[in-house]
Amino acid sequence: MAKARGKKKILLFGATGTIGRAVLAERNSQGNKVVCVIRPGSAGELSTGTLTVEADVTDADAMRAVFTKDTFDAVISCMASRSGAPADTWAIDHHANSLALTGAKFAGIEQFIMLSAICVQKPRLAFQHAKLAFER
Repeated sequence: MAKARGKKKILLFGATGTIGRAVLAERNSQGNKVVCVIRPGSAGELSTGTLTVEADVTDADAMRAVFTKDTFDAVISCMASRSGAPADTWAIDHHANSLALTGAKFAGIEQFIMLSAICVQKPRLAFQHAKLAFER
């Protein structure tokens, strides 16, 4: 069960991106314990001392393992396609977020926050369609 107030233990996806870094900094400033799920080999993109777990977020087994390593009060997903190519957007913006949500449900995590984009209201690009499909 999630804590109502106070410090929380957060599992953060997408911490190496622009929005993810801002979310990480804010959660840390509030005294939360944040564990970042990052691409294999990308630990150097975050400041020293940041708690990380490396995982291929598009692999169901790897994602299951992330959720069995520890317990968390909340999941925040800032994941987004790096290239914007249609296959990449569906792999990350839809499939990886779906795996993260499934993992959170399996682990009994009651709070799941996914940062989206206002442009999904009138989708034109692949990433907008993928984000909107996940939101549905």
